Amino acid sequence: VENYQTEKELLLRFANLIVKQDPDLIYGYNSDKFDWYYLVERSKIVNCEHAFSRISRIKDFECKIEDTTFNSSAYGDNNYHIFDIPGRLNIDLMVWIQRNMQVDRYSTYSLNSISEKELDDKKRDVDAKDIFKAFRTGSLKEIAKIGNYCCQDTVLVQNLVVKLDVVTQMFEMANITDTPPMWLLQKGQQIKCYSQISKQAMELGFLIPVVDSRDDGKFKGAIVLPPKIGKYDTPVAVLDFASLYPSIQVAFQVCYSTIEIEANIQRNDDSEVVTWRKEKNTYSYSFAQKQPCVIPELQVRLKKSRKAVRAIMAPLEHSKEPEDMLRYRVLNGRQLAIKVSMNSLYGFTSAFMMNLKPLSAAVTAKGRMMIEQTKTFMENDFETIAKTRYIGLWKIVFANFPKSTLAETISLCHKAADILTENIFNRAPIEMEYEKTYLPMVIQKKKSYIGLKYEMDETNWKIDYKGIALKRRNYCDFAKAVLWKVTYPSLGIEPFEQGGKKAVEALEKHLLKLVNDDVDMDDLVISASLKANYKVVNLPHVNLAKRMKDRDEGSAPQAGQRYGYVVVQEDSRSSKLYEKSEDPKYAREKNIPLDYLFYLNQQIRKPVIKFLSLLGREKEA
Repeated sequence: VENYQTEKELLLRFANLIVKQDPDLIYGYNSDKFDWYYLVERSKIVNCEHAFSRISRIKDFECKIEDTTFNSSAYGDNNYHIFDIPGRLNIDLMVWIQRNMQVDRYSTYSLNSISEKELDDKKRDVDAKDIFKAFRTGSLKEIAKIGNYCCQDTVLVQNLVVKLDVVTQMFEMANITDTPPMWLLQKGQQIKCYSQISKQAMELGFLIPVVDSRDDGKFKGAIVLPPKIGKYDTPVAVLDFASLYPSIQVAFQVCYSTIEIEANIQRNDDSEVVTWRKEKNTYSYSFAQKQPCVIPELQVRLKKSRKAVRAIMAPLEHSKEPEDMLRYRVLNGRQLAIKVSMNSLYGFTSAFMMNLKPLSAAVTAKGRMMIEQTKTFMENDFETIAKTRYIGLWKIVFANFPKSTLAETISLCHKAADILTENIFNRAPIEMEYEKTYLPMVIQKKKSYIGLKYEMDETNWKIDYKGIALKRRNYCDFAKAVLWKVTYPSLGIEPFEQGGKKAVEALEKHLLKLVNDDVDMDDLVISASLKANYKVVNLPHVNLAKRMKDRDEGSAPQAGQRYGYVVVQEDSRSSKLYEKSEDPKYAREKNIPLDYLFYLNQQIRKPVIKFLSLLGREKEA
């Protein structure tokens, strides 16, 4: 432990330590929004900004804060203060997690929440005010507590980097996409696609023109047909296209380099014409075949590379040897990077950098045609073979087999996939695949279902769900626990009557806990993400962010941040929900009671009634 009398000495020693240790990588958590900006601002206040900023590998180079804004539908609105350090990768782990981990995996992106989920560990319980108080009083005991808190923060970040294999994933994605590693965190998806397409175009002898004006990129997307909601006690099988849009790009050679877009161009005899209608208009584009093309050849190369990598991975998957386990992680990072790249190339054709709307529109048009073909086949031709009931489709097929066993259903679906691939589509590399079978299954609405999932055999199953309250982050953990206790015994794991009885008993037990104020406040936290601008400001989390800023601007949520709130019941507040939202920590400190009626009616009652009603238990609901 090193002690210094002044803040200036401390900052300069920190800078000197970085230069002396000469690291390649520097990790932080939320460091692109707060930590580095705070350190630089403090260095200005104590008059050591220039010396503090000389921490790069370029002699006497002064690093500077770069204020940037990044907005996207996927990541929201984000304002960053990036401290660029030439020669070192300055990685904000929170940004990496937001961009690479499953969206609904975490309720919030606080270090405490992520560490608890991934490491089963937490931060020390220290408030920011306690830190300043400890240094004002000079209490060695309290200062030691703060030091322990800071060390734990560092350990958690390092352990997360190891556990999530951050470095491997970053460098594999950078290698696959020919993109600098830091651009993966500082820029969107488009730059990765642009880099790959640029390299492939150069190798094939093409140049990319500079375009001044760009289309808005809007076009008709994939067809989504409404499902038949309800509970199914007979097998429901799922068929899915193998990489539908990348396959269409390859099969029909849809590319910037093949589209015959000019009216006076002489079309090749073997051109592939794609025609579709939108409202009263008819659109038609042709694509030259049997000639060099950038995107299709890039897709083929990426697919071959991924297949080769997965072949190398296979014998290493279950090995316990450290070297094999490390190699498997590296290879897995590479195959995942390839998969993401393949899927991104379709969307890129309608994105800003190289927008050519007819390319994306033609691909989705072909996709809609193939989905309609699949629907017709499953409703008619295959129905006579397997006695199926087509029950829904949104780029994937859900078909009910009311007269088949689970084993028969799995076998029949392999047959259906083969017929669709070889006879109906008959255009490599387009392929329909059997994916899974549910028994039983409850469909609530489009893209919202739950069931017992079987894959290749009838003995191994697991509960699988999508789009229901269990999956959504705007429901608190307690509501999800209640819904789980109601759902689990109702899925046929036990006899229907017995399972239904257990579900109702579990519901009564949990509701009593709520009535008796026996639920931890942490289990009643609802999370939401804050945007920079809102048309409607009377939203619970938005109004709360404003109140928190008025109390303490330094600790208030920032744009792009996901944070939690509870709903309270206080006489001084109106009955409007946006005025009843509160910071859990503030509510606990001020001993503000929670609005249990809100949780009962809005968080529990609605999803439970909907689920039990679909099971035919309206009375219990």
